[in-house]
Amino acid sequence: MTLTIPYTSEGNASLVATDAQWSAMGSIWKQASQVTHLLHPVLRWARGSAPPTSYERSLQLVESGQILKAIQLLQSELKQTKVQPQSEQLLADLLLANENFDQAICHYRSLLEHAAPSLELTTKLREALLAYSGHLADQQHLEAAIAYLRQAIDLPQGDGSSAAGVYCQLGQLLQQQKQWPSAATAYETAIQLLPGKAEIHQSLGQVLVKQGKLESAISAYQRALKLKPNFSALHHDLGWALYLQGHLHEAIRILKNCIEAANSAPAEWYADLGLAQLQTGEVNEAGISCLASLARDPRCAKAHFGLGQLLITDRDFNTAISRCERALELQPDFYPAAAMIGLIKLMEKKTTNTGRKFVQRQQFEAACNCFQSILEEDPDVVEAHFGMGETYRLQGDILQAAHCYRRAIRLNGSYTPAHVQLGKALTTLGEWTAGAAELQLSLGLNPNNSEVLSLLERVRTQLRLKR
Repeated sequence: MTLTIPYTSEGNASLVATDAQWSAMGSIWKQASQVTHLLHPVLRWARGSAPPTSYERSLQLVESGQILKAIQLLQSELKQTKVQPQSEQLLADLLLANENFDQAICHYRSLLEHAAPSLELTTKLREALLAYSGHLADQQHLEAAIAYLRQAIDLPQGDGSSAAGVYCQLGQLLQQQKQWPSAATAYETAIQLLPGKAEIHQSLGQVLVKQGKLESAISAYQRALKLKPNFSALHHDLGWALYLQGHLHEAIRILKNCIEAANSAPAEWYADLGLAQLQTGEVNEAGISCLASLARDPRCAKAHFGLGQLLITDRDFNTAISRCERALELQPDFYPAAAMIGLIKLMEKKTTNTGRKFVQRQQFEAACNCFQSILEEDPDVVEAHFGMGETYRLQGDILQAAHCYRRAIRLNGSYTPAHVQLGKALTTLGEWTAGAAELQLSLGLNPNNSEVLSLLERVRTQLRLKR
């Protein structure tokens, strides 16, 4: 059996595990090189010296690529003679490099128990725990992976970089479990240990965005950009946070710039730009961005979702639903697409013989159930909150509708439809000044919305009459 060192570019957890294995192998080769000049058997026997020890023979086996034989030889020696620190450390290094994580951890612990405190051994044990955690995480055993990381945290910190790696990996696993506050705490601790690493500040920013703490997230991204000014992914994340905060036009400028600066921007970046452009009413530009996204990756769910929204503006509801359904096929937990299907159902109004338009009861109930089930799964889906607002509005409960529109705006300050509908709701409730302010805000996002321009003028006329 040959030694294999796995490498993956998917996620820092796997990279950390790989680094630990390379570190172990580096230690092995160093030991081998230090005694190679002693290991030529012909010379040794010619001089009448003693035969090589088990440790030396193991290094010979390592040099010839016979890793398993070296492991077996060392294990046999340690069964006969319990205390052999040099051999046990080599065995632990070999086991770690060969992905026998649990055995490697046992031997490193044994060495620490029987030897004087050693920063090198503590670091090796931490790396082994980190590697095993990454291995378990790759198999989706997240709780077990987190448990091993907590064991690593309990070790004396020693090297700040090594300890920071533990907290970073913990943050990533907690992110996967959507434990946003705990993940943020892990990243904050990592930053205290290793403040000069831009990627950790970026990870913290991403978690803060999930918590809706946009100001803090933007600050984290800005700190990261001071450390790494040309990091395109950071510029993208900053642009997206500004978009959610309601700084739509600045966000679009940044999203465009980071696409231009990147050698090969990911498909999702183009889709994000398209979704932002939709809110400004730049329909053609949004379409170009979404199509550019799909040209790079036909399986980008967000781009299909964006095209679905574009089709709604043309009232091509059936094709819009197909696009949203395609997004859900590609990413079953992409809840904005599911909510958009519910919204389309509300838009597909029937017409009476007299020309009055209405929503059938079964359409209404299906849409309402859709939004409620989505919010049970994920309470932060903007389109679902907006959809609930629309269902309340259709029932005549304008006050409750306004609450839903506000929730949507808190999650995405650039979501133009929510600003428009909130402005209308406030004027219906007699809050003319607040309604006018909300409509004006929506025009700041989409200056060319003729319907809102007309409505705002009527509201202002009403305000003048009241004075």
